[in-house]
Amino acid sequence: SEIEKRDTRLISIAADSDQDIYKYAAAGFPWGDKLWDEKMFEGENFKNYGIIGTPTYIMINEEGKIAGKYAELEDIKLLKTAL
Repeated sequence: SEIEKRDTRLISIAADSDQDIYKYAAAGFPWGDKLWDEKMFEGENFKNYGIIGTPTYIMINEEGKIAGKYAELEDIKLLKTAL
């Protein structure tokens, strides 16, 4: 709810080799934009967003542009007070 209050969109993209593993891990994330690409680093999501490692968290600004990409939730300074 703190993420939504801050008018922030957080997207996670996973490259788990098994969809069940992804679903289990993603269930713990409170945001709605959780992507999984079974093609992993060769998949469309990874190529479109320039993902070179996982996990990757992408922040999109109000203009719909990428405002930041992070490997750890702790790196997202905006969220430090929200967690």
